[in-house]
Amino acid sequence: MDSDYNFYQSKLIQWVVKYSGGLIKDEKEAERVILIFIGGIVLFSIITIFTSGLIGKERIPERYKFDPNVPTKDIDKMPSMGP
Repeated sequence: MDSDYNFYQSKLIQWVVKYSGGLIKDEKEAERVILIFIGGIVLFSIITIFTSGLIGKERIPERYKFDPNVPTKDIDKMPSMGP
């Protein structure tokens, strides 16, 4: 029955075992490696999505933020703090 089970093994798992250079020896290890890899990609994506809005935005200098003498139409023309 085990030989039939290997026949139905996922192509991805077979590929991981074949090209691991002997580091991954069976299906369970291949599944763990694939899950860790996918988890890393998901974590990286979440971090990238939530931090992408923080980088590259122009910031208004503190001295101009609450100055009632600065017209709001001129705020866009003010220099940014930059990285």
